[in-house]
Amino acid sequence: MQRSFGAALGAIVMSVVLGGTVACAGRPSEPAKSVAPSPLSVAVPPPGAAEAPRPDEVLAAKDLARQFEQRLQARFPDLSGKFVSIEMGMHLTDVMDADVDAAETFAVTASTDRTARVWSLRDGKQLAVLRVPQLGIAAELNTVAVAPAGDRVALAGYDGGVYVFDTSNWHLSAQIPLLRKTVHTLRYSRDGKRLALGGHGRGGLKIYETSHYQLIFEDGDFDADIYGLAFDAAGVLAVTSWDHSVRLYSPQHRLLAKKVFPNRPYRVAFDPARKRLLVGFSDGAIARVLKVPSLDTERELEPPAGSSSSLGAVAFATDGSEIFASGRYNQADGRKPILRWKADFTPLEPWFLPQNTPECLRGISGGKLLLTAQDPLVALFEPSGSLVWSALNRVPAFGKQPAAHFHASRDASLVEFDWGRGSERAAFDIRHPALLEADPRRGLTPATTQSSRIDVQRWENQLDPTLAGQRLDVQRFEVCRSLAISGQSFLLGCEWDAYAFDESGQRLWKRGTDGSARGAFLSENGQLGVLALDDGSLRWLNAATGDELVNVAFVGSERDWVAWTPEGFYVGTPRGEHAVGLSVLRSAGSVEFVPLE
Repeated sequence: MQRSFGAALGAIVMSVVLGGTVACAGRPSEPAKSVAPSPLSVAVPPPGAAEAPRPDEVLAAKDLARQFEQRLQARFPDLSGKFVSIEMGMHLTDVMDADVDAAETFAVTASTDRTARVWSLRDGKQLAVLRVPQLGIAAELNTVAVAPAGDRVALAGYDGGVYVFDTSNWHLSAQIPLLRKTVHTLRYSRDGKRLALGGHGRGGLKIYETSHYQLIFEDGDFDADIYGLAFDAAGVLAVTSWDHSVRLYSPQHRLLAKKVFPNRPYRVAFDPARKRLLVGFSDGAIARVLKVPSLDTERELEPPAGSSSSLGAVAFATDGSEIFASGRYNQADGRKPILRWKADFTPLEPWFLPQNTPECLRGISGGKLLLTAQDPLVALFEPSGSLVWSALNRVPAFGKQPAAHFHASRDASLVEFDWGRGSERAAFDIRHPALLEADPRRGLTPATTQSSRIDVQRWENQLDPTLAGQRLDVQRFEVCRSLAISGQSFLLGCEWDAYAFDESGQRLWKRGTDGSARGAFLSENGQLGVLALDDGSLRWLNAATGDELVNVAFVGSERDWVAWTPEGFYVGTPRGEHAVGLSVLRSAGSVEFVPLE
């Protein structure tokens, strides 16, 4: 049994390296033992020393798969789907949104890691983990709304559905039919009788009554994504869209005002007196305070001298005494501030983040501030700027290092990277799964990003990449992060997806990823690909199809890890193995996380 776990991982990857095939591996028939992880060592086989899978290992894998499916079906007779995932007690990637109940007893955060997490506002204790009845990319979450009474939580994201949970037992209680448009933002009105939804592209604005969640109003007159919604105490709704507009709607859903700005509006917040509207912008180092209801600009707020590309996240203090703004902004010394002003726009000393790139700011009574960030981070600040509590997933900082810092062997089976503590580096060998010390004697190299036959431009941290002057077929507004060229094709890793193209620019495949692809490699024969995602994981792919072969995740900051296949074979350190499991989807719509260990 021990050999079959590790052998299944190596056999699957090496079959692709060697250009062969291997039968589908299965999950272990029982969570008995796994391969003991190799100690940190520099004694590894030379790169390119691929090993052919043995026939008996392939047959053993098939038998294990059948046994596991039988046991799983017996335990869950209403099983309708399953997905291998990991659970670390904290978000794994971007924490996109947060909301709190009116009594401020708990906060709920939503993440593209396919979970929403419920936190005690008093001490940061995690109270529950919510999963929507979808699997894979379809389960990624962008937004959460908490009903003011604290009895319901609404979640939405990639698949366009809205899922409402009852907070008495955290079970799914209602579902709004799929809209076939990604949902970026949700908010309940202050009386809890309406739920507003902002959609992707031209999905527009929709408002539902909350007794039966029936649609009562929609406005499709939007030319781009809606990212900001806010209700004031009287029921007036503010909406911000990437079509450059900010709009106000009356409680009867009549358009009161609309203003167009040179930048793309992102988040939005009302001041408690309902006389001001604070708007952050995703593509400019500016936030604007607008007068209500005219939407005329009262003041433009800009950061002090430094490097900044946006101030998208904004909030008022609950008493209106302070204004907060943050985003993709670094001070000249590299620190990541939350900018602050008094209500009369007098600058205050900034607060500083443990990590950067905030997505959501929310004023809490007593002068506190709730923050979520992409890194991922959830934190509550005191009025002094010190932390009441924080939750941070400490994994290798793939999102913090240039793509050129990722090195690999010729067959792409051995990857080396910055661990994130100064210049410390580490390596992972998928042939004989182990986390290793870095060693320059291995002769690993960064991915090839320039070729006489393939000239890709605008691919590094930019939009609209091109080949021979023609825009490549990637999503609109998607930032590209990494590139790897091999022979007549190339792999492009972006913010939401990974793509493969041939030398003419024809797209071969596209697959959603669990995070931003900050590193990419292709083996010398073009058969095996690797992605380094900003959730701290490595993903080995069949480069011809884009199918995932083996995933590796790092658990905590003590070099624990787990490697697994989509079929469920896994191996790792004891702590790492404890984190891997199945998200099991039942016919009735509930999702349960089942540890594989």
